[in-house]
Amino acid sequence: MARASCGPMHRTELSEFGLLATMVAVLCAPLVAPNAALAYASGSSVTKDCHEQITLFALDSSEWPRGEAAPESEDAERLAGQLAVPIPAEHENLWSVSTVIGVRWPDFEGAEPSDFVALNRVHTDVADQREHCLREPSMDDSPDDPAGSREAVAACRAYVREQVELAIGAEDRLDVEATETVELWLAFVGDDEVEVQRFGFHMGQALHALQDSFSHTVRSEDGRRIRHVLNYAESVGGKLDVDVDGHEHRSALDNCELGTPLIDTRVSQATQASTELLQAVASDDGGRLGRLERVDAVLDGWLTFADDGECVLDIDECSPPELAQSESGCTAGGRAGGGAAALMLGVLGWLAFRRNSLGLAGFLVFASVLVASAASAQDAAPPAPSEISEEEREADATIEASGNSDLSEEAQEQEQEGAVVVGADPSEEELSVVEERQVEAESGGMAINDGVGFQLSVFGSLDEAGFGGSVGVRFPIGEHFILGVDGEYDAWFSTEAGRLETGAFNGYLTGIVVWAIFNRVEIRSNIHAGVTVLLSDLYNADQGSIGPFFGVTPISVAIRVTRAVRVVLDPGGVFVEMPRIDPGPPLLRRSHRLMVGVHITP
Repeated sequence: MARASCGPMHRTELSEFGLLATMVAVLCAPLVAPNAALAYASGSSVTKDCHEQITLFALDSSEWPRGEAAPESEDAERLAGQLAVPIPAEHENLWSVSTVIGVRWPDFEGAEPSDFVALNRVHTDVADQREHCLREPSMDDSPDDPAGSREAVAACRAYVREQVELAIGAEDRLDVEATETVELWLAFVGDDEVEVQRFGFHMGQALHALQDSFSHTVRSEDGRRIRHVLNYAESVGGKLDVDVDGHEHRSALDNCELGTPLIDTRVSQATQASTELLQAVASDDGGRLGRLERVDAVLDGWLTFADDGECVLDIDECSPPELAQSESGCTAGGRAGGGAAALMLGVLGWLAFRRNSLGLAGFLVFASVLVASAASAQDAAPPAPSEISEEEREADATIEASGNSDLSEEAQEQEQEGAVVVGADPSEEELSVVEERQVEAESGGMAINDGVGFQLSVFGSLDEAGFGGSVGVRFPIGEHFILGVDGEYDAWFSTEAGRLETGAFNGYLTGIVVWAIFNRVEIRSNIHAGVTVLLSDLYNADQGSIGPFFGVTPISVAIRVTRAVRVVLDPGGVFVEMPRIDPGPPLLRRSHRLMVGVHITP
């Protein structure tokens, strides 16, 4: 049979920024990402969107129940734009989007595609292996009975039928308007409550298992019957006995774009079976019972065990091509083997990077302290106030006694600029000066703020990725506290969706405590509170939505370049934007920022 083309490959492309932000994830992805654990991959920033491609092609090749047309919906368009995979414009309706969400569900169960801790728990749940047409640990073969494969096929088939029954409902007339609410990770907003079409959502899950049966099994030459079912749960745990547990899962079979004759044939067959399953439930003929009978006929044609088939007692006798299939170049095999250490390293790194605010902030604070220490070591400590007063008097006397008018004029200019002359050499016509700020420093070294200034800053965000800039005014309040008023633009970027969003405008008050000064380096802490305004339409959130904004930078460093200019480094800030509080869970974006600014005090 000629290969059924899956149409254009709707890939998720990563920008350089997204690639950098997911570097740790890529290192451990071969071990815990969906394409390493489960069959045809569901799309993310590090996996191909095989399930989605096959499903969208099947939707194009079939029809909705009773030939009805999916209604257009602005909410569905917004939802489509916030999935981790691109949805073609012709499928930006609730029915198609719900089907895509459903076909992704067994791989992610609503979790963020890069939340490897949650995904590892999903993928290794032995009770869920049937969702991927894989063996459970209890499904064992014996020398004279391939019972494990037979049980796995029966469990997979039962799961497909259960999902179809949930999709079509209990009545003879299928209700295409019925919906249900699920919790789903969305780009830019995180976990949210999403209303999906019941039919599409559960049909998507049925399609997932059916499609996986083509990449997790050894099939007959015509691809119609299953001879052997692969094992993931025990292979990843290093407990696989091939004679009892079956052969290990092979990641090469997951790669729908590998391009080998075997893979092309299996993708074509998975697409054809998916189309047939959708067509089986599209007609009202025979009511609910008629739909289920047609579904059973499809499963009889594609999802049955070859009890009397060749080599079922010893699959290796036939040297099946599935067991010889390999990736070209670097492979991501199913065995755990030496990958355990990499898994631990990847998960721990990702936790520190994306999940642990204190861990990341602590690391950046440590870096800022190093910067402060290095900068403060460059120059000797400034003279104490009492020493400066005596040196100032001696410098004035020296200049006056020299009768050098040029030196006297230069001293006056320095004083007008806020500096203090603490030494003079009439023979070389040179002055020694210190900044007025140092003159007014207390004996303990604590800084006293100077006049009103303004600050210009740029920043980049991790965790919830983004970048932007801000402008603010700074007012000294007392000796060691600065009050600021800031406005900023924050553009949002999703590494999973590979998409830039307009983001938000934030206006807020800033409180700065100057804890200490080491020569030209100030150690500070910042706190911010204000409002955030959403600048574009998102799912469950309209443009112009307003909510609270707050942030904290435990340690900030300001390096005084001149009397009027400081370079400010805020490396450990944690910021929260919440432009929607209701309905549903708040739209909450938490980001870790690295900000660099220039504080100018005229």
